[in-house]
Amino acid sequence: MLRAYFLAVVVFVPNPLFAQDSAPTPDEALKLLKEGNARFASDMPREAELGSKRRIELAQRQRPIAVVLTCSDSRAAPEIIFDKRLGMLFVIRVAGNVTGPEVYGSIEYALAELKAPLIVVLGHTNCGAVGAALKGKEQPSDNLKQLINLIHPGKDLPKEKDAALEAAVRNNIIYHTQLLKWTPFSRPRNGLRKREAKPLSVSAPEADTLNQSLTVIPSPAGWAGR
Repeated sequence: MLRAYFLAVVVFVPNPLFAQDSAPTPDEALKLLKEGNARFASDMPREAELGSKRRIELAQRQRPIAVVLTCSDSRAAPEIIFDKRLGMLFVIRVAGNVTGPEVYGSIEYALAELKAPLIVVLGHTNCGAVGAALKGKEQPSDNLKQLINLIHPGKDLPKEKDAALEAAVRNNIIYHTQLLKWTPFSRPRNGLRKREAKPLSVSAPEADTLNQSLTVIPSPAGWAGR
C-alpha cells in the first residue's frame, strides 16, 4: 500500500509583495489540501476535472494556493492526491523530494511572483530513491550518485527492512523541510523584498492513513508548530 507523508511549511507574508486579493491564508490553504485528500481517499474526487473555461482562465494567469515539493514517483501526483484542479498547486517534482538550488529558486519564484501562501514537502512510502540511499550501492552514473547523496535517511533506523525504509522516508522529509528555514527566500537579498525575519514554521495537523490519504509528520522538536 502506498501512503504519502507530508510536512506543511507555513509562510507568513506581511510584506505587500506577497499580498494577494481573495487568497487563502496559510491555514486555509492547508485545510483545503486536507479536505481534498479526504475526498480522494474516499473515492469522491470533485475538483481535479478540467473544463475548457478553466483552461482559458489559466492561459491568463495562475494563482496556486500552495507550493508542493514532492517525489517524481508516478503514483504520487499531488493534484490527484489533494484533489486539486490545474492551476491550484505549484508542483516541484524530483526523485526523493530533495532540495537544491533549482528547487529553492523555484520555490522563491512561487512565493515572490505567484504569492503562494504555503509550502508542502510531500513524500511517500516505498520511495525508490530513499531505498537506494539505504542500500548504499554504487550508482551507474554521476548524476544518480549526486542525487542519492542528497537523500538523508537518518541514523539509528529499525533493523527490519520495511520499518527502516519507512523511517528513512520520514527522516528525509524532515531534513529537507528543515533546510527550507535557511534558504534565500527567508532573508532579504538583491533588492527582492522578502517577508520580515520570521522563521518558517511547520504545520502538523492530524490526518488518517488509508490508501493514499496522508500521514502528517509531527513537528520536529524545537520547531514552532501550528
